[in-house]
Parts: sequence; C-alpha cells; structure tokens
Amino acid sequence: MISGHEKNLFVLRYPGVAQIIAYEEKKDKAEEIKLLDLIKELEPLKEQQEYKFLPFYTIYQTKFNNKEQYSAIAAWGMHYEREEHPYLGNYLMALVDCYGCMSEEIYEHKRAVREAVRTGIQRMLHRHKAKDGWQKDDCIQNYRAAYAIWKACYLHILLPDHYLKAAKKALAAAESMQPCASLTEDEKQEINLILAVMEECDPYAGGWEVQHGC
Repeated sequence: MISGHEKNLFVLRYPGVAQIIAYEEKKDKAEEIKLLDLIKELEPLKEQQEYKFLPFYTIYQTKFNNKEQYSAIAAWGMHYEREEHPYLGNYLMALVDCYGCMSEEIYEHKRAVREAVRTGIQRMLHRHKAKDGWQKDDCIQNYRAAYAIWKACYLHILLPDHYLKAAKKALAAAESMQPCASLTEDEKQEINLILAVMEECDPYAGGWEVQHGC
C-alpha cells in the first residue's frame, strides 16, 4: 500500500483514496460498504474530472475488483493521449499515478497506460519548446509536470539521462513564480508533498511500484 508522503499526496489529490486506506486498516464490512457507495458517488468525476477519479479507481480495481476494469483505465489513457488538455500537468500526474498502481498481471493494459504516459510527456515537452519554455504555464501545473516526468523516470518509463533535465526546468520555472498569491491552501500543501516525494525517490534507482506502489 502507498505510504508516507506519497500516501498523503494521493489522499489530498484523489477523492476516495482515504476511504481505501481506512478499509485496508480495518478490514470490516462497514468500511467495505462505504467504499462501494463511494464509487457510485464519485462516478460523475469520471466524466467531469477524470484525473481526480482514475487513480482512486485504479487502486480499487487492483486491490478489490480483480483488475476487471483495467481496460477502461487503459482506454482513458489512450483517449487522453489523442486529446489536447489545457492543464497537461494534472492529467500526466494522474496518468503516471495510475500506472504506478497497476499490476503487471494484466500487462497489455499497463503497457497501454505506459505508452500514454510516454507520449503525453513527449507532447507536453514539444509544446513547451514551441512556446519558448515553461514560464507561460501557471505555477501549480509546472510542479505537477515536474512530478510526472520525475516519477516516469523512477518507473522506468523514461530514461533519466534524457528527461530529468526537463523535470528540473519545470521545477525551476515553478519556483521562480513563487510566491503565488492565487494558490489555495490545498495547492500549497500539494506542492510541499510533491517536493517531498521527489526528494525521497531517486530516478536512477527506479522501482516505484515495488518500493512505494499501490
């Protein structure tokens, strides 16, 4: 199960993860019923804000539903890959978090998400190159983009020698915008957790899903 700063980041960003953790700790019927009810409550997020729903749904599928809906998670990743989103950092962060919580047992679907992460990051970097750098995005999106690239290197999706420089540029651009008065308290907490997780994880060591995964 996820732990430490990563657990706190998941709880903050993804509705439902706290309930999964509660069920894991108690293992009683009441918590199981709450979890099933919560999936129904969160269903609208699948259409409105997929990046908030899918990481929670991935953990649920991996732990409690025999990975039956991995194909839907992979389909979302491939759909995302073909679409343009105004906030790429959000979607890439969610996508790489989904990948880190998927089991190798259904490899074809995990591979599809892996390729969506790789393609999405490459497209994002191409976009920023065309727009002459990271400064044109907002502060929080640059932190999320840096996290996505960093974690993709840690999960062996991307080669650190080729991509860590981009993560550091995104981070430097985000830090150059501080302090950002428009940030909410949750966003400030998210930034602190992103930095803490990145500090803990050496992209050259790899193995996020083994050491920290769901």
